[in-house]
Amino acid sequence: MSKLTELEYAINQKAGLAAHAEGDLLVVESADHDFSLSVTANDEAIMVVSHLFNESEVDDTAALNELFLKLSPVVPLSAIGKIDSDYILYGSMAPNTIVENAIYEVQQHFDNHDDVLASASELLA
Repeated sequence: MSKLTELEYAINQKAGLAAHAEGDLLVVESADHDFSLSVTANDEAIMVVSHLFNESEVDDTAALNELFLKLSPVVPLSAIGKIDSDYILYGSMAPNTIVENAIYEVQQHFDNHDDVLASASELLA
């Protein structure tokens, strides 16, 4: 059984979470949040990624970057990054991470996503 298949099965057993495969991605949704996460896995890592917002939505880029530098040390298990013009939140785990720990990371990622958006809300258009 592949790691993504194992994670999909385990996530779907967890109350409040639902997962389904889309190609090489696992899309995870939470009953408590209005966005989804993408999970990928390979021989090197398990990655959890969520889209925060596009740079066109930012009123003050310098202030946002400063905020993100200050937030990074206090957002557990997640980091903030940018792909092209999109800000993302991501986390990675070892490929041999046990399923229970991976599910904890997914749940924490949902909470971190909300916390980052709340912190940045005053800087968004």
